[in-house]
Amino acid sequence: MYNGSFDLSNESKPIRDIAYDRLKHAIITGELPAGSRIVETTYAEQLHISRTPLREALRKLERDGLVEYVLRRGVVVRAFTINDIEEIFTIRNAMMMLILPSVIKNVTDKDIAELRVLLSEMDKQIELARLGKPASMILKNNSINDPQIIAKISEASCAGVRVDMIVRGICCVRAGVPGKTENVHIRSLVGRYLEHSRIYIFGTEDRQSV
Repeated sequence: MYNGSFDLSNESKPIRDIAYDRLKHAIITGELPAGSRIVETTYAEQLHISRTPLREALRKLERDGLVEYVLRRGVVVRAFTINDIEEIFTIRNAMMMLILPSVIKNVTDKDIAELRVLLSEMDKQIELARLGKPASMILKNNSINDPQIIAKISEASCAGVRVDMIVRGICCVRAGVPGKTENVHIRSLVGRYLEHSRIYIFGTEDRQSV
């Protein structure tokens, strides 16, 4: 069960949107695992809101495919099957191919230089780990979906680099997969923390670079 509550003092969004953000975060992070029932009366009381905005939030989550209404059970967190995941990635890849020409057109020399620097810094941490030295990476991003970055994160994890990721939106990396991303730790931020700059921190203690 979700154990969060609302502090509305600094929120300017409608309550239904705040409820949607909180519940979506709980589902994405696994705090509300697949199959969990969301009982309106229980959650409305726990979150200190009325049932009306909660119902609106649940309808939005249903449209997103994150919850479903099950006969005699009510609202349940949806479990994704392998076919669901394959379909999502097929659609995503098709959309990426459609937008690729415009993306390439808008890429600047600065963008390419930043990517090269990022990959170079990641390589340095990988080499340190392979030498048995402390190595760490902290990546704060709006999203993680670049194939090169994903491959490098997996390589770093396999080498023994601790990788901490704070991601606002889409994250195509699954943490904790043995032999691939067992040293990767991911935290998702939604709600009032939607906007933040990209920040990369490499190294440990006095050998850190930002």
